[in-house]
Amino acid sequence: MGTENRIAPRESSHAIGFRSVTPEQLERTLTVEGTIPSWLTGTYVVNGPAKFETRERSLSHWFDGFGMLHRFRFDGDRVHYRRRFVESGAYTHARDTETLGYREFATDPSESCFDRAVSLLAPPSVTDNANGPLARYGDRYVVTSESPGAIEFDPETLSTVGQITFEDDLVGQVSCAHPQYDPIADETITFLTRIARQSSYTVVRIADGKREPIASIAVDRPCYMHSFALTPTYVVLVEFPYAMNPFTFRLSDRPFIEQFDWRPERGTRLLVFDRSSGRLLAKPRMDAFFALHHVNAFERPGELLLDLLTYPTPKIVEAFSLDSIRNDRMSIPSGRLRRVRLTIDDWLVSSRTLVASPLEWPQIVGHRRTHPYQFVYGVGKSDPSSFYDRLLKLETTGRTTCWHEPATYPGEPTVVPAPTPASEDDGVVLSLVLDGTDERSFVLVLDGETFTELARVPLDHPIPYPRHGQYYSTDEC
Repeated sequence: MGTENRIAPRESSHAIGFRSVTPEQLERTLTVEGTIPSWLTGTYVVNGPAKFETRERSLSHWFDGFGMLHRFRFDGDRVHYRRRFVESGAYTHARDTETLGYREFATDPSESCFDRAVSLLAPPSVTDNANGPLARYGDRYVVTSESPGAIEFDPETLSTVGQITFEDDLVGQVSCAHPQYDPIADETITFLTRIARQSSYTVVRIADGKREPIASIAVDRPCYMHSFALTPTYVVLVEFPYAMNPFTFRLSDRPFIEQFDWRPERGTRLLVFDRSSGRLLAKPRMDAFFALHHVNAFERPGELLLDLLTYPTPKIVEAFSLDSIRNDRMSIPSGRLRRVRLTIDDWLVSSRTLVASPLEWPQIVGHRRTHPYQFVYGVGKSDPSSFYDRLLKLETTGRTTCWHEPATYPGEPTVVPAPTPASEDDGVVLSLVLDGTDERSFVLVLDGETFTELARVPLDHPIPYPRHGQYYSTDEC
């Protein structure tokens, strides 16, 4: 039998954003090219995967990479940069032993038949790897993931303070990756998924250093939900039919996300809770679709509106495997901004595509969250086979404005309003951009209204492609 000649897939220019970097704790001063507003004096913190292997093996998925924080503190025509890994249990184990000790999103630490047999008797702990969104629990700065516990960090030094713990009996193996902070109520809302003989979703309120349940519902097959909808009156869990069998969860040797199966015949179920009383108000179903990110939700007289970036199936999750995403053969599905409408008197549901332009990693200005809004910012693609290579500003009326530069790959935009904004888009938009040609990164500062470049802050090296960012004003940190 002849030997088959195989040509390895060509590495794409964005692939430098998926290479591991070494720890760096010393602060560096960077120079601003261009002019930034005088009021932009706060701190821009970005988090994302930055270590993708141990000595013995590679991780399988972008979401498995160990989280690293990058801090950019604005100081006139200079920016002070620092980076540090989030010292989760999963990261410190990998750093100290060069082995995987936790079951990651799409990578199981067990490789040999013996290891797999042992893992069935004593399954590896679900990871606490914190490579996801940045959030606030009161005056505590935290990094979240789909692990039930968040990790607190110092926004100035980026040092890891420790795991956030609560003195309660709430149980869940999975948490929402995107908790939502309500500055008016001064509380954070999230939910836990319990995977057991009696599985459940529990909506949770976090305030004053305590955690308490708002509502709970039993489910037969827990579904994968990365985010949720929140308004002043309602909490809505959009349960896509990406479901798992809870009876095989503990005994299975498959990684977490591989235990979910796409079951479109179930349709998508909307669980509508009263935010104050916790009462389940409705659970209508609609056609099957999938989403990672909710954009916003708000109320109008007689109706509840939810905006999400939706996909026909969950293939977006598979598309983020490292083997695929590093090479030219990848094809990332395109999300579309979809508005779901619920009539409050009878809870009938309908939906429509709000904007046709492909979009992901959506952000809106903070003071419009849970309220009607006009603009959403995110990343887009020039064609289905490309990586995210442009920043987009979409109006809910359908108009699209774009920033694009060849062979650059912008990360999630962070919207920073002016101190006394005259309009919803009065401010700046920040993004950590990967330059695939020069193999370095830079912070991009765009005018929020015109979406034109005001400044950039170049580094002399690439930063792994980030997942999420947050801006903290001077009085916050």
